[in-house]
Amino acid sequence: MVLPKPPRFETHASHEALESWLQSQVGPAYDALKADPSRAITVDEIRAMLAIEHELAISLDALTDPEIDSELEAWRKEPKV
Repeated sequence: MVLPKPPRFETHASHEALESWLQSQVGPAYDALKADPSRAITVDEIRAMLAIEHELAISLDALTDPEIDSELEAWRKEPKV
């Protein structure tokens, strides 16, 4: 179970938003975990997921890198044997 990021805590309104997030998202997640601890994920699982997300972010950055885009375009224009 992944919780969304909490709202910023800058004003009274954001304090209320944080309180709402705690009650609507965090509380039920906590209750569900207490009721069924097998739902928990290990630290190793979290690390593995973060490593995958990191690699994906790097790959996506590479796909949108203008230098790589120009190299790819030049390669596409090269005559194929």
